[in-house]
Parts: sequence; structure tokens; C-alpha cells
Amino acid sequence: MKNFLISYLEKNKILNQTQFGFRRNHNTFQALNLFSSDIYSALDNKLSVLSVFIDFSKAFDTVNHKILLDKLYHYGIRGPIHSWFTDYLTNRTQQTVFEGEFSTLKNNHLGVPQGSILGPILFLLYINDISDIFTHSKTILFADDMTLYLTGPHPEQLITTVNTELHQLYRWCISNRLTINTDKTYFMLFSLKKYHHLPPLQINNNNISRSSHIKFLGVTYDDSMTFKLHIENLTLRISRHIALLHQSKDLMPPYVLKCIYYAHIYPLLAYCNPIWCTTYPTYLIPLQLQLKKIVRIITNSTYLEHTRLLFKQTQLLRLEDITKMAISIQMYKKNVFYAKRCPHP
Repeated sequence: MKNFLISYLEKNKILNQTQFGFRRNHNTFQALNLFSSDIYSALDNKLSVLSVFIDFSKAFDTVNHKILLDKLYHYGIRGPIHSWFTDYLTNRTQQTVFEGEFSTLKNNHLGVPQGSILGPILFLLYINDISDIFTHSKTILFADDMTLYLTGPHPEQLITTVNTELHQLYRWCISNRLTINTDKTYFMLFSLKKYHHLPPLQINNNNISRSSHIKFLGVTYDDSMTFKLHIENLTLRISRHIALLHQSKDLMPPYVLKCIYYAHIYPLLAYCNPIWCTTYPTYLIPLQLQLKKIVRIITNSTYLEHTRLLFKQTQLLRLEDITKMAISIQMYKKNVFYAKRCPHP
């Protein structure tokens, strides 16, 4: 059923194009790349970007079955298939146990089935129309992670416009029985100028807090787009793994140390690398120094040993090479994807 549903959605291009979660040929890098590109484009034109990072409270657990079934029907899933989904969603019960005593069974009218392969796809359909409510703002979605953002020359006007958009979002949430957690919802202003005092941004009369940095899909953005905090956090995490490597170097051969590196450190450096690794070179120096430490530990070399030959000997990539490879992989994936969608005659 999952394959049928995905095939139907892709063939008819039903899913929101700004939804990057749980979709084939879509990933966090593409979402962050789109977001970052729009910000850089605005800053290059001396414009500001106001971005709101929305936090939904238990979004997967509060999906209303009746509304979901209505949306499935709206998107053309009707007849026996719709009846199948009705049985799949409605014939579910739950109970609790406390000190060995079971409660009575209760019908479950909310939430997509936990751990199921259909659950994520059904959730995407449930929020598929959320971007349609916005008149001016762009949106980026990754499952229930959502940011909406607007570009313009005057931040005060951006606040006014986004307040209107957030009111539309609040009304949509009421209609779809979802709740925004305003305590975990933040906004950022990306601008070449510093604006310390802005009008309030609100959802249902609740003020949204402004933040100078926020973690979005695993990458920490700051309002200056330097990614300095992301790199500092990454450096700290990697330093802990380096300590483990150092403790193990006399107990394990080099190939095992390399396995530890590729299992625990390399994924941290490679994750969405082109997004944050194109910052000012001075911010990257701590990571470059850590890579030199790693290659010296693996080869059991002294602190003064030059690392150029050591990288070649171990075939470990330097930071700039990790970036080049990550960009090449994304370009290859993009070319293959478009080649499949638009085959030559």
C-alpha cells in the first residue's frame, strides 16, 4: 500500500514541493540549501529576511482521523482504497497499565500509527496544504519541522506582514486540530544592519521570542550567517571523540582507528557540509587543526610532523576536500534525478 500511495502522489505531483521530509530524492541538505540560498540572495541585494521557526506540539500524535480521511478523499484516494484507509485508521484501541492493572480499552481517534511505514506519508498529506494559506511568505518543511520566511527592505514592514501570515497559520491549525508551541517557536532577522528593537511578532496574542541563533535541521544558524556557533559546537563534539582515539591508539591498529573516525567523526564533518563550510576561513581553523590531530593519532606521528603526507598516506580527506566531495555528490544526485525525470528522446 505504501508503494501504491507514493507512486500515486508522485505521478500526480500532489505533495507540496517545499516538503523535503520522508520523500525519495529529497533530504535535509536540499532544504537547507534552498533556505540559505534565499538568505544569501537577499543579503546580496541589501535586503532583510525575517524567518519564523514553527514548533508544533506532538504533531504526529494529534492528527485527526476524520480530517485526514477527508483530505485523502480530496486528493483523489477514493472508493475501496479510501475504505481500506478508513479501516486502517479507525479500528485502533489503546490502554494503559499501572502497577500491573490494565485500564479499559479506548478507541483512538488521533495520531498516525506509531512506527508504521504509512504513518509518515499520511502525515505529509495531512499538512500538505499548509503552504497554500500564505500569501507572501515562503515555507520550508521537513515533516513537522517548518520555517516560514519573508524578504524585504524594511524589517518593520516584514513584521507586520508576517503577523498577518501567522494569524492565517493559527486559523489553519484550529481547523486541522494542531497546536503551535509558542514557547519553542522563535524568529530570526537576517540583515546586514543591526536592528535591536522590532515590533512584536505574535501568534494568537502570544509573543514570539527573537533569537540570534537557532538549530534548524541539525545546522545552527546565526543571524550573521557565519555559522560560528555551529562550528564551535562541532569542534567540541569532535574533541571528545579525539580523546577516545588518543586513548585507543596504543591498543588498536591504524585501520581500526580509521574505522572509529569514519563511524563517529566523519559523519559530523560531512553532514550538510557545504551549507556551513563556506563561511570565513578563519572560523574553520579549529576544525582543520582537529583533523590534523586525528591523522597524527592514526599514524602515531609526533605533533611536529607535517600532515600533508599523512593525509595522503591514510587517504583521509582534508576539510576542504570533504566540502568538494559533498558538493560533487549533491550535483551527481541532482543530475541523476533530473535525468530520470526528463529522459532524452
